[in-house]
Amino acid sequence: MENEDLRDSIIRVIDSGKQIYVLSTVDDKNRPHSRYMGTISIKDDYSVIYMGCKASSNKVAQIKANPNAQLLFITPDYMEVASLSGKASLETSDEIKQETWEKNPPMAGYFNTVQDPELAIIRFDPEYAEYSSHANNYEPVRIPWQVETAAARKKPAGR
Repeated sequence: MENEDLRDSIIRVIDSGKQIYVLSTVDDKNRPHSRYMGTISIKDDYSVIYMGCKASSNKVAQIKANPNAQLLFITPDYMEVASLSGKASLETSDEIKQETWEKNPPMAGYFNTVQDPELAIIRFDPEYAEYSSHANNYEPVRIPWQVETAAARKKPAGR
């Protein structure tokens, strides 16, 4: 499979599995820590992913101490898996916070308003991706994650 086709497959898995996905961070003993997430805002070119969470959460403390992180997405039929590995940081832009809030109405169940001091936004910058599927016996194929993906080129202007 060519890298462009792999990127398209990865984007398809991300889009179909973004309702509930897994964020993994590194704890203070250098061990991985994974948890499911349910809020997401993805840039049109898939170069940056934003996630809402509590500012007092372990994941925020772990990201501050070690930015290495990974996202794992699975299709609803469990036949395809995609992971993105890269760096996580805390986003402070009010514009990004508002955009993430608007794209994730369920956040209102956890935070009073977009200005709630307990609302934190994680910025995730992917560096490489892996894709595996039932069709290839779940053997992962790894590619560098480039900013301009085939899906981004296909999106109509203004989206």
